Amino acid sequence: MLNENEIVTLEKKVGYTYQNRQLLLTALTHSSFSNDDKTNATENYERMEFFGDSILQFLVSELLFSNPAIQTEGKLTKIRALLVCEATLANCATTLGLSKYIIMSNGGIYSGGRERPSILADVVEAMICSMFLDGGIEPARKFVKKILNKTIALAIEGNFYQDYKSALQEHVQGTSKCQIEYQLFQLEGPVHDQVFVYHLFLDGEFFGSGTGKTKKDAQQQAAKEGLSKLHLDFS
Repeated sequence: MLNENEIVTLEKKVGYTYQNRQLLLTALTHSSFSNDDKTNATENYERMEFFGDSILQFLVSELLFSNPAIQTEGKLTKIRALLVCEATLANCATTLGLSKYIIMSNGGIYSGGRERPSILADVVEAMICSMFLDGGIEPARKFVKKILNKTIALAIEGNFYQDYKSALQEHVQGTSKCQIEYQLFQLEGPVHDQVFVYHLFLDGEFFGSGTGKTKKDAQQQAAKEGLSKLHLDFS
């Protein structure tokens, strides 16, 4: 569990002081820890994550709707999907340094659970819920603005970098069970200035191509093209 100094430091990071700190602790508690608690007295964040997701969707929708620069429903929907996806929320958690405050079993910590994007994103949603339960909608709204305002501005300008591979993985997992595969198609240029070309396949069907100075960048570009073909182009 967290000590007093850790709680105070975290409250400063997120910009909110809790009246009921147990809500904060629950929002940070992974099921691996609560399952190991022999007293069965420790709750985990799963219920809060469920509610926090809905609060986040509402608050992001509100922020986007109030921005006159976004005129169409399609654009609103695309930007909202980009902002509330796992990759974006995990990045917010990393920026705030939340990982070291996540309460989980030793096994979970040793296996790198605190750095897992899905867990980081879940904790952000749970914290939004905990603020809502503790202080109402305003603390939750302030927190969402704090972590997403810059990203919203970049998204409107079309300059927000998206983890396209994660976005594609989430979409595929949510709609089908098809297999995603990235294959190196070509390696161009001298050793000191190589360019990678990767092809994306969904269940063996060619779905996009990407080029980059690194394998990661080339695969990201291939995933971006694949998302575009699925009419989920976030650029």
